[in-house]
Amino acid sequence: MNKIRFIFVGIISMLFVSCTTSKEINYASSKKLSSQDQINEKSIVYGLPKSTLVFKVEQLKTEYFAGPYAQYAETFLGISNVVTSSKTEYKLSNVLIDQYRELDNDALYIIEPGDQVIDYLQLSKQGLIMFPENRDAQPVFNTQSNDYSQKLIFTDLSVKPNYFHEKGEITRVSTAANDFSDVPVIRKQTVMKSIQDKAKEAADVIFDIRERRLSLLFGDEERFPQGDAMSATLNEMRRIEEEYLALFIGKQVESVSTFYYEFTPTKEYTSSPYMLFRFSEKSGVTDVKTIEGRPVYVVIENGNNSASENIESNSTTNSHNIYYRVPYSVNVKLIDKDVIVQRRMIIEQLGKVMSVPAQNINL
Repeated sequence: MNKIRFIFVGIISMLFVSCTTSKEINYASSKKLSSQDQINEKSIVYGLPKSTLVFKVEQLKTEYFAGPYAQYAETFLGISNVVTSSKTEYKLSNVLIDQYRELDNDALYIIEPGDQVIDYLQLSKQGLIMFPENRDAQPVFNTQSNDYSQKLIFTDLSVKPNYFHEKGEITRVSTAANDFSDVPVIRKQTVMKSIQDKAKEAADVIFDIRERRLSLLFGDEERFPQGDAMSATLNEMRRIEEEYLALFIGKQVESVSTFYYEFTPTKEYTSSPYMLFRFSEKSGVTDVKTIEGRPVYVVIENGNNSASENIESNSTTNSHNIYYRVPYSVNVKLIDKDVIVQRRMIIEQLGKVMSVPAQNINL
């Protein structure tokens, strides 16, 4: 009797297992989102990620201002090759490439969850999919400039007046009826100094400062400053000398401007360059629509994706598949006449769209 019960229980157990394993599991269904799709409270919408490149371009502007006595620099100071006419030059001082990831609105998918549990958050952390809350993930970049350029006015041209008095004698005839003798009259005339005379005076100030500085350093002065007073005196003498030297050799003013450019690569740009902006040493950074300057291009080169390129896309229309992108490695270069900067990066939208059956996801 016990043996019969044991066999009966075993048959019931086998039937139970058979019924359990034969139960059909309702897997998730997914498809590309369209305007006709109805989204309910159980629907899950996600998108594939894409990358946008950001180029931070720093431009150095240097303005050269000729001094009023530039033509006499070699005559009075023995200095040649000074700035004789004002000019402006530009150069790219620093260029950086960065990127940010955002939701690709052209690759949105809708999932109707089934009975199984899929860890979509884990998929998102791995960068395979993105949710709509990341739609506005891109930062805001503002072009900045600390351009202090202004027309310099040289005011301290000399320590002496800009004129001198010249005595002159004027002879006139007496108007008296019986006196025809000449009557001399002495007058002072104010005469403006020539540029050469003023340049000579400015040069004399420079040599006088240098002579006094040597006297201080050699201890030839009767009153010799000590400690901080000595340092302050020498610094002030150097400052005054530089101001007077600028009258001959000119001045230069530097300022930096920062420009931000964004570029979202597509597959067409892997075979052809993209013009980001224009640049020249005379006009600096300009828009691509202008004719000033030479083009500066973004060049995207394959970064050894041979393994992924040999894989055929399996993005079939199977509704039980979850879709994702295989990231694509590239070398991003910014080229003027030569390569300005380059960086190895991952561009998601250049990769293939792949799919995996929902029942195979076990994260």
